[in-house]
Amino acid sequence: MKAIIIGTALMLSAALSTEASNGVSSTKYVTVKPAAAQQEIGYFRIHRQKDDVSLNWSITSPADVACFIIERSFDGINFYEIDEVGCDGSPTQKYRDATAYPGYLYYRIKVKNSDGTSVTSATEMIRIVSRKG
Repeated sequence: MKAIIIGTALMLSAALSTEASNGVSSTKYVTVKPAAAQQEIGYFRIHRQKDDVSLNWSITSPADVACFIIERSFDGINFYEIDEVGCDGSPTQKYRDATAYPGYLYYRIKVKNSDGTSVTSATEMIRIVSRKG
């Protein structure tokens, strides 16, 4: 991040000094807007809870979240959406997948922000040997 800011500052000063060396005496004001804070997923954990899989995660800026997309995969490569849930305003979130069945299941969370950006969690895997109920 520091390198990006320094690089941007150098590009701005280069543009201003080039303009000054061309003999233009007008003053230009440059407004630099800070980049939006990047949403981060603090942790993402899954565990078996009876016949279901419980997903728990945390985020840095719950006020910026439009929704969470819960994704599941059977091979860890091809994911599909199983649900979309809203944010309750808390930095910690949870979801319960009641459609889990025996085998290897892979989960990840996609956080969609209100500004249109999104961030995806790391993938977590669980092995369900048999249904308990």
